[in-house]
Amino acid sequence: MRKLTSLACAVILSASVANAGSPTTRNRTLNIKGTSTSIMAPDPSVDGATGACNFSAWVDQCSGVNCLCDEVTVSSASGSMDKGTQSVMNMFITSDKDIDPCGMTGCGLVHGLEGSCHPIRGVLTDTVSSTGETKTINLMGMSCRVFDAITPQNPGGNKIGRTFTGAWAINDDIPPSPAASGWGLFSAFSSNSTGAMSVKISGLVTE
Repeated sequence: MRKLTSLACAVILSASVANAGSPTTRNRTLNIKGTSTSIMAPDPSVDGATGACNFSAWVDQCSGVNCLCDEVTVSSASGSMDKGTQSVMNMFITSDKDIDPCGMTGCGLVHGLEGSCHPIRGVLTDTVSSTGETKTINLMGMSCRVFDAITPQNPGGNKIGRTFTGAWAINDDIPPSPAASGWGLFSAFSSNSTGAMSVKISGLVTE
């Protein structure tokens, strides 16, 4: 009986050790606050030919020569994307001003506010210095201007900021540590008057 009990314990222990080292998929979040600033050439972080950010090949893409690069200086980062106290750096967003899916219709905004939405590509690096854990995350989606105070006397309204929505994925061209894969959705808002920006990222990560 003792031999059977010992054997059962050994099997359970072996299974636990094996499972501890196996990749698992969990919901992860990343909440970012910071300040967004538009930068232009000759800033070294900007492609002088197109205006796109050039931190990585992912964001250094533009359909023409009329892209805009925003650099986000992050003041705080929280959530469960990485384990421990997280810091976010190298956050850049390229907006392609040559593509406007809204056109003169304004995406439903009254009086047709031309040029209200543009496709974007973004990148950021999330790290935990105490453990060396790091992930580079690519963003892709749409940025739209937000207006208020739209009246017959003020048909153009007042621009108060921009919304950002889309999808994200872990960049495997810059290998995460430890090895991981993941994707999900993000949303963000930046203030026109202060540049203050908040970003919410959520999705599934396997590592």
